[in-house]
Amino acid sequence: MRSHAVWMAILVGCLGCGGGSSLKVPELVPISGKITLDGQPLASAQIFFQPKGTTQGQGAYASSAEDGTFKLKYNNGQEGCPKGEYVILITKLLTKDGQPVPAGQTAADVDARDIIPAKYKDPEAPLNSTTVSGPNTDFNID
Repeated sequence: MRSHAVWMAILVGCLGCGGGSSLKVPELVPISGKITLDGQPLASAQIFFQPKGTTQGQGAYASSAEDGTFKLKYNNGQEGCPKGEYVILITKLLTKDGQPVPAGQTAADVDARDIIPAKYKDPEAPLNSTTVSGPNTDFNID
């Protein structure tokens, strides 16, 4: 389980890389929605759209708000996601006492655990795949 936390921390770091580069930004389409777990809004979840197949680029990411809503962003901070096929990966790290990772500390510092079931991190699971073909402001993840 700890390896998932480390892997997700590395993925978050990689998504943030390159924001100041001169790489051409692909056309981005708005993707937003709501994430729930067991029927309840999931606050502070990290959502990653990882490119798969022939999809080029770096995908997109979001953090969910208190009500579970989210808006995907590209690695440079612009809202939106490039068109293509994606694996959806979800994580939410909490300390042993159920608190979020404190500001200024890493998940490893506080031995945080991912509370999202492993099946939502399996890139081969069909429920974790989607195709972005245009704007979608009602992209709900249950």
